[in-house]
Amino acid sequence: MSTTTFVGLNLPKEMPYVGLALVSTLHLLVYQSFFCVAPARHKAGVKYPRIYADYDEAEKSLEKMKFNCYQRAHQNTLESLPIVWLSTIVTGSKYPVFAAAACGLWVLSRFEYTRTYGSGKPERRAPAAYTGILITLSLILSSTYVSAKAALDVLNL
Repeated sequence: MSTTTFVGLNLPKEMPYVGLALVSTLHLLVYQSFFCVAPARHKAGVKYPRIYADYDEAEKSLEKMKFNCYQRAHQNTLESLPIVWLSTIVTGSKYPVFAAAACGLWVLSRFEYTRTYGSGKPERRAPAAYTGILITLSLILSSTYVSAKAALDVLNL
């Protein structure tokens, strides 16, 4: 594998793909924040600083339910990002094309997750949710492998 040096680190030459995949997560967050949650909040009439519409309100109003669903999709994405970012970077240090592809697919699955969850029918999110979970698991396992292998190499085991 050919490497490139960046800030004293020898990285695979394909590492910019990992950077692009990580940057795509920022586009996902902008989409969720400005094109899903904010308009849904406005339509539902949910005033700041409330994070969600009350459960009883959402049960009676599809607009409030959609807002809650978009808001939850966004919150769930924020909860997942540290896992995705770290595992993508660690995996990318050895397998950059795989890491970039997995992160990119995760982002696509989250766009679909947001779209289907935001329908106001939370059960519609299941296929995209399971896809995202499988991709996240693949990144966790691959980053664990890369880290463990590097540690064993250092120990000469």
